Amino acid sequence: MSLQCTANSLRALAALPAPSSSRRLARNAFLMPCHTSRIGALVRAADSSPPAAPASSSGAADNKAVIPDDEFTLAKVSFGVIGLGIGGSLLSYGFGAYFNLLPGSEWSALMLTYGFPLTIIGMALKYAELKPVPCITYSDAFALREKCATPILKQVRSDVTRYRYGDEQHLDEALKRIFQYGLGGGIPRRSAPILQKIQEVARNP
Repeated sequence: MSLQCTANSLRALAALPAPSSSRRLARNAFLMPCHTSRIGALVRAADSSPPAAPASSSGAADNKAVIPDDEFTLAKVSFGVIGLGIGGSLLSYGFGAYFNLLPGSEWSALMLTYGFPLTIIGMALKYAELKPVPCITYSDAFALREKCATPILKQVRSDVTRYRYGDEQHLDEALKRIFQYGLGGGIPRRSAPILQKIQEVARNP
């Protein structure tokens, strides 16, 4: 993910007030509007208080049909689950074949040799994975996506709707630059807003 590109797309988040430790912050921050469409991001402050009611969209948006995000891409598949599934299957069958409980004893050593590292890699990816956030797309915004969406909007949508590995939260590098975690004038990382979902909403010109 391009750091400069994502940081520019999140400048609106800098206008959020400092999160309070006694309540959650939920509001729509519009990342980068184009001529007739925009992406809104629902964020909340990271604290332990009971969740507040989510901010509702405009009344006009509530009456529009929602297009399900059912497009299949490899980025939406958890590599941790794949690694655990394949590695665990090889290990299970390899042990069964080694003790002559299953056929194929001549292949047991090979299955154990590959099954063990695949299982370890799958466990590591599963531990480090960051799940994608939901994307709510209204019908009028979906019709304008290809025409009006800027490269930054497309990149933000792609980055937050796929599995990521090793990041503490979505758009982590951009949020680090905006809120300056642990630096003078910044906020603690535990108080940073957390992305909950994004919305694609058409806007009247």
